[in-house]
Amino acid sequence: MFTIPLPVSVWASRIFSAPLLIEVSPEGGKGSCPRHPHPGIMCDINVELEGKSARGFVYNLGPVNLVAVVTGEGMVGCGAFDVAALEKFNYPAARVRPASGPSIDSIPDLLAGIIKDANGPAQKRGVKVGMTGKEALGRL
Repeated sequence: MFTIPLPVSVWASRIFSAPLLIEVSPEGGKGSCPRHPHPGIMCDINVELEGKSARGFVYNLGPVNLVAVVTGEGMVGCGAFDVAALEKFNYPAARVRPASGPSIDSIPDLLAGIIKDANGPAQKRGVKVGMTGKEALGRL
């Protein structure tokens, strides 16, 4: 007897109660993904930073997006992330507030956003409250 692994969309729909679809932006994308009418859509976006590449993620939760950019050394995310919890794992993390508008909705919003919190490991790498998300990612 053998089992056939379930496709990702099947087990993810059991966890998230909606199909999980992943869209990967092409090289040179603008860092945003289309607004989808249904929650459960995640975009994986290549983000070019000075001297390195990072991965951006935009997850549609319905009325709001969960947005983060992850480098080889840490991450910067929207206000929904708990950077203090990530500090317990010695993982450098910071979160941003919008530079304009009501919330962080896209990768460009995150890059332009202002760091409002940075945990100890991120601070050791030079991330400071008040710098932009893009500046912080350059140090991670």
